[in-house]
Amino acid sequence: MKMENYIKKTVEKRLKENPFYVRDLLQYGCQNGVEPELIYFEDTLKFFKKYKKEINELLGNLVKETGLELGQLLKNWDIEDPLAIDTNNQNLLAWFAWEETIRRLYGNDLY
Repeated sequence: MKMENYIKKTVEKRLKENPFYVRDLLQYGCQNGVEPELIYFEDTLKFFKKYKKEINELLGNLVKETGLELGQLLKNWDIEDPLAIDTNNQNLLAWFAWEETIRRLYGNDLY
């Protein structure tokens, strides 16, 4: 819940700056730089490491809910690194966690 609370507070701040933040994020994703805290590898890896357990739980729930495999859920997932030991998959998981948490918190409410 720490990750969710952090994201929620950040989103509230972003919405004051840009009322279309949620729409833009859900449409374009973190990969396009919509979330300033998750642009650089250094930042995404820090986020991943801090919230690794919660990210894993979120991902596990989505796999159960959808029945899809990681390669189907996450574009550019390196199937040679299923445990996300390398930075590429850690980066993808940070973006995934941010986007999926916002999707679950806000859904289409702010479109």
